[in-house]
Amino acid sequence: RINVVIVSSVLLLSVALSGVVFVHNRTLLEKELDKRGAEIGNSIAAMGSESIILDERFVLHEIAAKARRGSDDIRYVMIVDYAGEILAHTFGDGFPAGLPLELPRSLPRPDAGGEATYAVTRYRSNEGPFREVVVPVERGAVGYVRVGLTEQDMRHILEKNIKNFSFITLVVCLLAAVVATRLAYRIVHPIDQLAQAAGQIRQGNYGVRIAPDDQAEVGR
Repeated sequence: RINVVIVSSVLLLSVALSGVVFVHNRTLLEKELDKRGAEIGNSIAAMGSESIILDERFVLHEIAAKARRGSDDIRYVMIVDYAGEILAHTFGDGFPAGLPLELPRSLPRPDAGGEATYAVTRYRSNEGPFREVVVPVERGAVGYVRVGLTEQDMRHILEKNIKNFSFITLVVCLLAAVVATRLAYRIVHPIDQLAQAAGQIRQGNYGVRIAPDDQAEVGR
């Protein structure tokens, strides 16, 4: 019973801790992924601002394609004008189902310093979930860059962390079981000896003796 209590307590604590660690790691990975998408979007915005104004769609396509090839995390890049018209994109085989082609409602707004930040929207398409980071070009007066990021690598990292934490939890539970077994023996064994001696006394055997054990908890 002592073993069950100790191992159950360790297991429950490990499960609770793993949940906290999972949420924390996921939040950090999402922030890093969004930050990376914003950096890529700002780079595209800086290079393509003039081409958006001049409607140089071939140049914009080359910029988007180069950015797409430069990172495995990027699923797509779309460059749109201020009205939301798509000027260039990297979908060579058609748009995935579930991806809205119009601009998202949560467009980035200028912060207190006057600089426009970025907005993140999560979509689920026939290719799985992905995150879209929208970066304004010239604070949105010229257009926007939409960078779609896959969550596949992030999911692999989380799955690896869960496996590692599960292995550590198993090892800790095994150690807790060994310690609990040893502790239970040190507590219960002297009590069993006393119970047996009491039984002998009830039967009239007054010469029964119990050797003292200084290592046992009861013996102390």
